[in-house]
Amino acid sequence: MPTSTSQNTRLFAPQVILSQDTSRLVIKLKSGEGYTIPSGLTLGDVIRYDPASTGYTLSKADTEPNAEVVGVIESVSSGEYTVITYGSIRYPTARLSLITSGGSGNVDVLFLNPDVAGGLTGTIDVSDGTEKIVKPVLQVAPNNVYNAIVLNYVGYKTGNQAVIQEDTPLLPVGSVMYGLGSVTPGVNWIRIDTNVLLSKQDYSELYTVYGTSYGQWTERIVLNGTLVTSNMISKNAYNIISGAITRLGVVSNIDFITNSIFVSKGSSTPQISLTDDFYIDTTRASPTSTTVHEFTVPAVSGTAPIQAGTNLVPYIKAYEIVSVKVPETITLSGLTLSGNGVVTGTFKVGAINNIETYITTLKNRIDAAGIP
Repeated sequence: MPTSTSQNTRLFAPQVILSQDTSRLVIKLKSGEGYTIPSGLTLGDVIRYDPASTGYTLSKADTEPNAEVVGVIESVSSGEYTVITYGSIRYPTARLSLITSGGSGNVDVLFLNPDVAGGLTGTIDVSDGTEKIVKPVLQVAPNNVYNAIVLNYVGYKTGNQAVIQEDTPLLPVGSVMYGLGSVTPGVNWIRIDTNVLLSKQDYSELYTVYGTSYGQWTERIVLNGTLVTSNMISKNAYNIISGAITRLGVVSNIDFITNSIFVSKGSSTPQISLTDDFYIDTTRASPTSTTVHEFTVPAVSGTAPIQAGTNLVPYIKAYEIVSVKVPETITLSGLTLSGNGVVTGTFKVGAINNIETYITTLKNRIDAAGIP
């Protein structure tokens, strides 16, 4: 949108030439000029051009198409509408008086109304989570015969109607971007100017991209019968397959709770064979399962780009951010819990109430009997 006050500036609407003075840009709309004008348009209405109907209509900040703005109607005379597209305007004082609340400057900046077509508002409520367009249109600023300035800024969308919303969905996991070393692009971006060892459980999506082919990785091996000890750390782990030793790596850590060892391996080191003999140094052990515990994302090498004299650093998108809108009340007819070996059957509130009643009755009897 032109903002120059040059007398030579002209703006063209459909078959209408812009008129202007040194403080504003104006278009004149009237019937019979190749577009339609609906009845009912009045002073102060914010309007847009609708290509589908080849005519002008009221703007509204509820969707992106509806929030387009050509300008604000200043006056109507003999079927001709004077529309201010930018700059000073005589906005109806009666409509201004109806707007009673706004931001830090009260009602100095007015936004396109998401609830009233063609209207303006001093505040936009985004707490209900519905989609709205926040678009400043008018600055209240008395200037001689004018009382406001049409700004018509580009707006932005807010709201979270979607049940699930993903962050940067157009950039798949594994995408690399550059940024300032002091400012991380987001919680799901990891700096990779050096090799990074990541947990497969925490970064499973990124693991599907890299696997174990790009440097150090860690294998978790659960043992049966042989109890893990701290003496196993730094010991070699290996298979004996058809009489030959296949080196698997070095034990880097242990887990007493799950009776597991963690074997640090190189990119070309094979995973354990569960069907062949397995040793930790000289101790024969019986592995029951194996999983990849950690994997390496390699550093991005090469000359880093420079922006404003600052070397940028590479970041990789590690996972998708998914937000789920949880209702305030959840009704369950049955509930099964699984994980860590814990499984329960159907969840019955009545059964729990009965147990509480039995416990209370039993406690009362014990107290009555005087049993300490």
